[in-house]
Amino acid sequence: MTCAALATLLYAPNDEKSAVLADFAARRRAEGVAVDGVVIETLWRDAGIKRGLQLRALGSNTTTPLTQPYSDGIVVGRWHLLPQGVAAMTAVVEKAVSDRAGLLVVDKFGPLEGRGLGMAPALRQALASDIPMVVAVRQEFGPAWRAFVTEAAPSRLRSLREMPTDAGALDRWWSEHSRATGDQRASVTSRSSVRP
Repeated sequence: MTCAALATLLYAPNDEKSAVLADFAARRRAEGVAVDGVVIETLWRDAGIKRGLQLRALGSNTTTPLTQPYSDGIVVGRWHLLPQGVAAMTAVVEKAVSDRAGLLVVDKFGPLEGRGLGMAPALRQALASDIPMVVAVRQEFGPAWRAFVTEAAPSRLRSLREMPTDAGALDRWWSEHSRATGDQRASVTSRSSVRP
């Protein structure tokens, strides 16, 4: 069984975890790593009022609406998630696994995934792969995340590193991973497209 690197970014409300993840992904891409995954971006009204969320796919740099201001949709906290937004997040993670990305960034494991919904099936698939992963998890969902990893890919627990929302901590984790694997970073194209 695989024991690929797994970092958990444990965040608190109002932490800038999505920006930290996006910047981390950009630095790895600049090094030539084939990065894929999703980050959630907040959409703002005037006067700093949140008006919604959108998904950014890191591999294609495309965006998809994730929330709506209406009463229908999947209710999670104060947000009404668009089913097509959740489906798009799932598809990005599945494609990253299929393409054998060099690094998978997932924002985030939340209450839907804790109940086995949302991206849960795609996350199980990703955890069973040999792709290094960074997953954002709100602090109170830490126990649910560890239980999820235990069920999906117990061997990943050996490499699981939990850290705060800190760019330096993520960079150190990646540096340790790179040294441990002989600094064999994936090329900008996916590994599956490389011919022997």
